Amino acid sequence: MNMNNESNNQNFNGGMENLSNGNNMMNQNGMPNPNPIPNNQGFNTPNPNMIPNPTPMPEQNMGTENTNIPNPMPIPPAGENINLEPAGMVPQTPQQVNNNVVQPLEATSLNAQTVMNPAPNQMGMMDQNNMETMNSANPNMMNNTPTGAPNPNNNIDMMGGIPVPPPIPEEPKNKGKKKPINTSLLIILIVVLIAAIGYGVYYFLTTSKSASNTVTVTPTLSELELGAEIGTGAEFYGRISPSSAASSCTVDTDLDTSKVGTYEYTITCDGKTTEPHIIEVKDTTAPEVEVKEVIVTPGTTVEADDFIESAIDESDVTFTFEEEIDTSVEGEYEVNIIASDEYENTTTVVGRLIVDANAPQTFMYCNRDETTDQPATAYSEYRFGIDNQGLFYNGQKTITYEFETEADYLAAVETIETDGSLDGYEGRVYMDDDSYLITIKVDMSEEDLATDFNLDTFPTGEGDIEGLFDSPCEYGDE
Repeated sequence: MNMNNESNNQNFNGGMENLSNGNNMMNQNGMPNPNPIPNNQGFNTPNPNMIPNPTPMPEQNMGTENTNIPNPMPIPPAGENINLEPAGMVPQTPQQVNNNVVQPLEATSLNAQTVMNPAPNQMGMMDQNNMETMNSANPNMMNNTPTGAPNPNNNIDMMGGIPVPPPIPEEPKNKGKKKPINTSLLIILIVVLIAAIGYGVYYFLTTSKSASNTVTVTPTLSELELGAEIGTGAEFYGRISPSSAASSCTVDTDLDTSKVGTYEYTITCDGKTTEPHIIEVKDTTAPEVEVKEVIVTPGTTVEADDFIESAIDESDVTFTFEEEIDTSVEGEYEVNIIASDEYENTTTVVGRLIVDANAPQTFMYCNRDETTDQPATAYSEYRFGIDNQGLFYNGQKTITYEFETEADYLAAVETIETDGSLDGYEGRVYMDDDSYLITIKVDMSEEDLATDFNLDTFPTGEGDIEGLFDSPCEYGDE
């Protein structure tokens, strides 16, 4: 073992010379502290109470990690002293170990509150690099701690110069064991949860049923057009919720849409009757007017009604010229005709006036069946103008289609709306949705009439024209 005791003492004593203050040299009883704790400045102060290590370190441990040496001097109970001189415990004479003299351990009277100096192999053998490492790891390690009390800045206590590791904490007895489940509490929670869900369902169903049994009525009908059709159900007069309750509601009113005026109505639902509500019947629609061509001789007086083919309105309609008409000069003229109903709704139409010395004096009306590709019965009425010489002047053809089914009627209407004609005829179209009738009026020249009868030329004499029909023709002023 290569240990120089004197050298070790010098290293250890040198590391103790920079103690921070005198308090580190005293213990709690006012006696010199045999185990002062050095500060972080190094070991330069000699320790007069240093006890040499009686047990030399093995040679193979020199220069390696320090080995923990058991404390040969156990700590007695409080109040008892220790005699370090019994034979066989500590050598009384120096020993020669590898040319180094090892001093024997000096006996010191210690009580339970006194701790022996650290063994040289624990403290004295530390070089300055090790101390710097310790100081950097725990700057408070070298502060003095009262004897017998644990060092608050160290996790390792010193017992007789030997580091004592902290005690290993005991494992909790119940660690890894689950607490038993409170079955009664769990059952109560489940019962409460089921009861809450059941009450929520009951409340929802009760509220929904109550809401569904409540009928609300809001009158909405306040204005109708003259001649409008009247609905038969209560929903025609107001908004009813739920809608399924409308069939059980009734309406009380004296409404008459054929007359302009003010009327009252009430709605009764679920035994409750609304306050009287007002309906006003108005006429805001202008007349629908169709005009025809008028042919006269020079100087003939004409009226606005002479130009009217038809007029549709819910009230009486009157016709006037927009400006005065002069028939003294032969020619063709456009005249503006104003149609007004009783409630000052007006529309303006344009008629055609022909002033001709050879104007028809009479009209001949002839009928014949019409061939058609439509699923309907068709017939035509011809009107021929005959002048004062008994010759053909002009002609007009009216074709009427009678459909048996609504589907066939609507298909024909769609054809007219798409193609603008039916069976190749283009003209003024009239439709009757109730009777499934379609009427087309077409003005025809001599060339058109010749094509219609598959002739090269159309006859101009009154008798020749009548001979084209199977039945006799009729005469009239218009």
